[in-house]
Amino acid sequence: MKTTIIYDGFCDYCNGFVNWMLTVVNTKKVNILPCHLLASSPHSDNIKPEACNKYIHVITPDRKIYWGADAVREIWLLLDHWSRPFAYFLKLPGVIHFARIIYRIVSSNRNHI
Repeated sequence: MKTTIIYDGFCDYCNGFVNWMLTVVNTKKVNILPCHLLASSPHSDNIKPEACNKYIHVITPDRKIYWGADAVREIWLLLDHWSRPFAYFLKLPGVIHFARIIYRIVSSNRNHI
C-alpha cells in the first residue's frame, strides 16, 4: 500500500505545493488525491470534508493519519530533495509545536498569499 496525500484541489497555494512535490517525490510511493474526490475513496470514513479543506492530510501505509504541519513533515520524509532533512528538524522536541502554529496561520490565509 502507498502513502496517500489528500489536499484541497481548489486552492491555488495547495495545487502549487502538490505540483512542486510531484517533481521531487517518487510517485511509486504515493497516491495524491484532491479533497473533492475523497467521497469516492476508501479514506472517506477517516477524514471529514471540512477538515480536508483546511489541512493537507497524509495516510501512511500502516493507516496512521497526519494533518497540517505533521502531514508536511511526513511528506518531506518521502521527498527525493535536498530539503528532506528538514523533516528530521521538525521531529526535534518543541519544533513541531511552532510548525503547527505557522501552518495554521498560512492555512487560514492561503487564499490571500
